[in-house]
Formats: sequence, C-alpha cells, structure tokens
Amino acid sequence: IDLGATTLKIGAFDVTDGTCLSLKSVETELITEKKDWAEYNAVGYKNNLVTTLKNLCSEIDISRIGGISVSSQGQACVLLNKENEPTRNIFVWFDSRGAEQARRFNELTGENISSFASAAKWMWVAENEPDVWQKTDVIMMLPEYVTFLLTGERVVDRDTAASTRCLDKNELAYSERFANACGVPKRMLGRPAAPGVLIGKVTEQGMSEFGVPVGTPVFTGTNDQLAGAIGAGNDEPGIISGTVGTAVALIANIDPGTGSAGQKYPIPGQKYALAFGKTGAAIFTWFRNNFAPDSDYTELTNKAALVQEGSEGLICIPHFQGVATPSFRDDVRGAFLNISMNHTFSHFVRAVMESVCFSALESFELLKPRLGQLKRFRLLGGASQSDFWMEMMCDILGTTVELPEQTEAATMGVALIASVGAGFYSSLTDAVQACVTVRKRFQPNQENRNKYLTSYRLYRDSMEKLYKGAL
Repeated sequence: IDLGATTLKIGAFDVTDGTCLSLKSVETELITEKKDWAEYNAVGYKNNLVTTLKNLCSEIDISRIGGISVSSQGQACVLLNKENEPTRNIFVWFDSRGAEQARRFNELTGENISSFASAAKWMWVAENEPDVWQKTDVIMMLPEYVTFLLTGERVVDRDTAASTRCLDKNELAYSERFANACGVPKRMLGRPAAPGVLIGKVTEQGMSEFGVPVGTPVFTGTNDQLAGAIGAGNDEPGIISGTVGTAVALIANIDPGTGSAGQKYPIPGQKYALAFGKTGAAIFTWFRNNFAPDSDYTELTNKAALVQEGSEGLICIPHFQGVATPSFRDDVRGAFLNISMNHTFSHFVRAVMESVCFSALESFELLKPRLGQLKRFRLLGGASQSDFWMEMMCDILGTTVELPEQTEAATMGVALIASVGAGFYSSLTDAVQACVTVRKRFQPNQENRNKYLTSYRLYRDSMEKLYKGAL
C-alpha cells in the first residue's frame, strides 16, 4: 500500500520475480481552503482505502497474500478521539500552516524543524482548534492509522515517526522532551519500529471492512521515498535513486568511505541522504489545470518539443511552496522570469519542464560528494513515463539515467519489505536483486547540456537575487 500525497495505490506482487499481479489506484481529493493548508476529508479517505483494497482483493487469489506493508508520505497525521474516530480532517504532508509553531519549537528545543513537520501541525491545532484538541486522545501517523484499521495495533515505522520531529533516533522511541515541547503526552503516540517488523495480523473487523483474510501478517513499511528507492533497486552505496512526482526527491546511498553522516536506510548497515524540492511534476499539473485544462500531458509535451533547449532564455522558478534543500525557506515562491515578446505558450511549457530538472540538478550536486563514486542513477515517478522529459533530465544532469521496469516502485518496495518480514527472503538485498530490473537507459547529450547549463546559471543567479541564500 502506498499512501502518496495525491494518489492512493495498492499493488499485489509475486515476490519470486517482482511481477505485478494487480495494481489499483485512486486520486485523493485535497482540501486547500487557505494558503499553506492541505488536508483530506477523513471519512472520504478511509472510504477510498476500503474501496481500493476490496477492488484489488477481488482480482487476486487472496489466499496467496503472504503479508502487507505500507509506504507513506511523511508528516501526514490523523487525530482521533477515545473511540478512535477522527476529530478533524487529515493533515497532508505539505500542509505548512505551522510556521509560527515551528519557530517556537525551535526556540524551545534547539532543533530546526520545518513548518510542515507533524509537531508544528499538532501545536497549531492545540492553539487554533482548542475544541478539537480537547477531544483528541490519540495521534496516529497516516500509515499507522491504516495498519491500525487492519490489525488494531498502534505501531509506526521508524522513518515516518522521524518526520514528526519528535523521535529519539538513538532510542527508537518518541522523545519526552520533544513531545513536551509541542504539548503532546507520549501516551498519545504509537510505538516506533524498524521497517519489516510484524505489527500484528488482520482482525475479523479488518477482514470485514477491507476483504483481506483474517490472520494476514502486517509489517511496518517506510517513508514513500525510501520505499521507492528500494523498489528502484537502490541496494548498495554509490547509487542515487529519485522520484519526480509531486515533489522532486533524490536519495543517495552513502559510501561509508566518504565519512558523510546519514540516516538509517531500510537495508541494515546502510545509510542515506535525502535532498528534495517541494514541488516537482506538481507544477506541470498546476500549469495544465490553469492554462490548458483541455490538453493532456502528451499534447503539452509535444508543444514543449517545438522549442529549443533552454526555452530561449525563459526561466521558471519551480519553488511554488518554498524550498527544502539545502535549507528550509518557506518565503520562497515560484516565478517566470526573462519573458520576451517572442516567447509563446510552448516556451512556457518547456520552461516548466526544465525547471523541474533544474531542481533535480540542485539536489544531485549536493549529494554527489557523499557517494564516493556514482554507480547508478535511477528515476521513477509520473514524469518518468515521458521519454522526452527523461531525455531532458538526463542531459541536464549529465549522467546516464536508468528507469526501473516496475514503475510503481514504492508499492514494490514495501512488498519486498513484507517479503523479508514474512521470511520469504533472508535480506532486503536478496529481495531487490531477485525482483528489480531496468527497462530503459538514457545517455546524456553534451551539446544539449551546454545549452541547458546556460539557463541553469541564469536560474541560479535569479534565485540568489530574489531569495538570497536560499540555494
């Protein structure tokens, strides 16, 4: 199960070779009533989950289900009362209304958290929705809520728990000091566990609601970006894998020889570093919805192909909701710059697509020194379905780009985590090597890259003038 920001996906995989037996998805309806707000209707979200999982189960032999695991956006959380009913809408990860609360948390703890950290969201509710806060007895992270509905157990994976910014990573437990700083008693929070740990088994109620057999084991998963990295075959130091979806996120499997610090990776003994831009292909969707609602993505891509590399100087700044790498800056916003009379609609389309690649290049340049030697670079996400966009990405990055055979890598990744938890494989590395293959490779064109780099330098200069120190 993959709980993305805009889409909920559920897949069934044959883990002997990685074959996808069935995949169901549904778009999640975002509620964005005010600037910086992003929520789901709690009842509607659960109904989507129930319907999608039941639809999947109707197409497969459910007696063969060996385990379930969940990948999820970080920071998303559900507040519930004593009857385990939601007391308000579900927070989406990029809801950033808690800027003031994050600043105060930083002052209290010395920890530098962003406005979309779960802790900032909780503080905002306590201060702005006191009636809701008074009714709230339990806080669950989104994947924890889903597995609770299946098993009745409150366990959250380590990586999602870390996105609250209240986790003591050394102890694998929520920190009393951090929880107190945001006014949340630790009893309100679940138990963190490493990926692949047995949470429990599907209950009678879980079967009744979702159609999954009683007794099916459910395992902790991981953050959706890390699940995607596993599903893309990022299984050893020296590999970078990335997703060009709602956000642009790159994960580097750190070479220990570089001496770089990193976070624990789902594969024991390995560490990773993450760099990302908050808005990736989401701005392409925004552009289409607002300026070409009757066009599909292929039509827009064909228009972009009419324009030369570099969009003849037209620059798009893609940071529509602030920047996250190398530091969090909520004040940064998107822009189109250097507009001339010769620029057409097609130029704007191409500039948007190039800007997403520029965001990826920023992250790539930050991560490369932590790799030692780059062994492979793999990409997935919605944008990877466009060869034109991937050729552009390859030229701008200046390195070979590989696309995994299984495009829904996050669902594949947690399926592999479940396969290890269930004992089908002895290690996640064995599971990856058995199931992950490459379907396509793109090689960079240096002549094209030179043209793009001229635009990239203009983009960087513009960012420095508009938002000094943001990059």
